[in-house]
Amino acid sequence: MSYQILNIDQDKKKFKQYWSYFINNYTASTRYTENFISFYLSLANTQNKSFVVIKENKVVGISFLPIEEIEGKNSISINNEFVIAPLSNDIKTEEFIYAQIDKIAKKNKVSKIKLEIDPLISIYEHHYNKL
Repeated sequence: MSYQILNIDQDKKKFKQYWSYFINNYTASTRYTENFISFYLSLANTQNKSFVVIKENKVVGISFLPIEEIEGKNSISINNEFVIAPLSNDIKTEEFIYAQIDKIAKKNKVSKIKLEIDPLISIYEHHYNKL
């Protein structure tokens, strides 16, 4: 079965249910909670293009995706600062999420994507450069 995407603007209530389920059942820090996301969004004038990824009626990934205009160019950021990177339950889903982010970035003429991996979530350590 293939992936389905639910954007926040499609069904906000269902989106929040899926998002909440993911952060409560998979490894995620407090920075992914609804309160933190709301706080981040209050800091800048953004278009919220966040989405969840669903497979077989279960949420398998989440992506917080605020798009703002900085000096005349669109950026995935908050006040030109980094935002939390997407989370997924496996590598294949992660690749799918980043492909979706690329599509959204192209559609919205985004020139810069500023994502950071939360160092408190050690399960995602394969993302880090090892010295």
